Amino acid sequence: MREHKVNLETRFVDYLGLLQPKPQYVKFLNETVLDVWKAKQAEALAQTTALYHLLSELRERKDKLVEAFVYQKAIDQETYRQQLDKLNEEITLAEMATNEAKLESFDVEAVLNFAEHVILNAARLWMEYSLEQKHRLQRVLFPEGVTFSENGFGTTATSLIFNLLQQPEGEKTRMATPAGFEPALPP
Repeated sequence: MREHKVNLETRFVDYLGLLQPKPQYVKFLNETVLDVWKAKQAEALAQTTALYHLLSELRERKDKLVEAFVYQKAIDQETYRQQLDKLNEEITLAEMATNEAKLESFDVEAVLNFAEHVILNAARLWMEYSLEQKHRLQRVLFPEGVTFSENGFGTTATSLIFNLLQQPEGEKTRMATPAGFEPALPP
């Protein structure tokens, strides 16, 4: 029984090795994600800045309203209450929008580096991980589970990251063969 378990685990590690994408694909994906993230951060910063400006204006208007009611007695209590409620609602909505516009400040590069490490070392990590960590890794890599038959391991769905980063062996590229000084390559 122990020998069967070791053989099964060895075959699974081999299967994970087959799924490993080429490092250059992972690097390209990381660079692309980082570029998109930086653009999103710039957009969020601009939106947050605009919302802070709006909040400042709303609070200024609230201060003027309080001054008009309390010190200048320029408006009646009913008008004051209505305008105060309206301004408080606008301030609350602007504060909520500000909080939504803020991106979580975590180190995206560190997250990408960790993901790259896991993707490129899944087989080795499998051997090093505890049972609980193996279960989590398996759920990430094979969201619909893994099956085993006499033909080996299989799954109805691997993680999207493997699908994006891997060109199956033997599959021809859809790009045209470059023409130039060299003789044309066979199709």
